[in-house]
Amino acid sequence: MILNSHSQRLLKTISYLIAAILLSLNVSQAQQPDAAPFIIFEKAIKDERGGSAGNKERLSTVFNAERKRLGDRFESELMTWLGSDVERHYWISFFLESESYLHGSKPLLHLSLLVKQQDSIESSLSRKITTVVVGDNNPPPKAKVSGGVLNGKAINLVKPSYPAAGRASGASGKVEVQIVFDETGKVIWARAISGHPDLRQAAEDAAWRTTFSPLRLSGQPVTVGGVLVYNFVL
Repeated sequence: MILNSHSQRLLKTISYLIAAILLSLNVSQAQQPDAAPFIIFEKAIKDERGGSAGNKERLSTVFNAERKRLGDRFESELMTWLGSDVERHYWISFFLESESYLHGSKPLLHLSLLVKQQDSIESSLSRKITTVVVGDNNPPPKAKVSGGVLNGKAINLVKPSYPAAGRASGASGKVEVQIVFDETGKVIWARAISGHPDLRQAAEDAAWRTTFSPLRLSGQPVTVGGVLVYNFVL
């Protein structure tokens, strides 16, 4: 049966109303105080055609309802919920900063950056920093947040001196140093994970003396892990 234009518009309107009613039910459920964090949002993703890549208008509405419900717990609960799921990291960063998905909520640019950088560091450095040598007497301490490349976040980024051994051997290039800094912004662990062997110690020494502004989540200072990148040029 071929519908005329009026019937098509009416059918489209009815479909939209049904979708809006279902969405409002999801949002209402998400506001229940006893609901587990993001469980209704997970259901919305599951029900959405295309999953996380589906209709962002609908998904962001449910996400913002959950943000309001969690209140001061939102940031910490979000980081826990994201875990190591790369797809979640990718899409959620948009819901935290894009005006079209905020629905009147305040953008959380710092949190969006953390989400993006956590995804980046896990995907680009996971093979390097998650392999712990058996018998390692100085393993990295557990960090609450993965901050990605941290050079731009240091309040005092110490530059390494060019080591004599490096000059003698003609060593140059990039050295990456994995670090963890504590709740005060002080580096408490550092280890070179790439680069020429004659340059690594100098890079580590500089990393140990670098300082950062303390990072807070939900008002609480947290430990942060990440990487400092140094480029040695002769």
